[in-house]
Amino acid sequence: MGAAWQGEVECARALLAGGADRTLRCEHGVFVGKTAREIAEKQGRAELAALLRSPAEQAAFEKRQALDKHLCDAAGEGDTAAIERLAAEGASPDARGGYNEAPAVVIAVCEGHAGAVSALVWLEADLDARDSRGETALMEAAAMGEVE
Repeated sequence: MGAAWQGEVECARALLAGGADRTLRCEHGVFVGKTAREIAEKQGRAELAALLRSPAEQAAFEKRQALDKHLCDAAGEGDTAAIERLAAEGASPDARGGYNEAPAVVIAVCEGHAGAVSALVWLEADLDARDSRGETALMEAAAMGEVE
């Protein structure tokens, strides 16, 4: 699956059709111990990662994506109960969403929902995570004059 590690989708497709083992792990370099799928996900190669997931992994991935979207929506609405419920169901406190793929905690800060921010902090959201503009939750809060 070396072709997959290089991001070659069609080559990976052909290898899988020929019976290649999608669970093999890299034995050298910076990706030691990682599967081709894990590497593709880390590199942001969505098409390749989807190809390399088993049907069960793809179903779990899609469920997690949906939960993460709902968590971002809840952060934007200030719905702390929904944030806690969605996290309990498997949503990541580091979920990203919105027009600039902002972390949920940045969304909550920008919408002025202190309770949602607190819930995400309690869930150990990454406070150093940046949106597509390079802004963190603290940077946004400071810009809004909402630092406590």
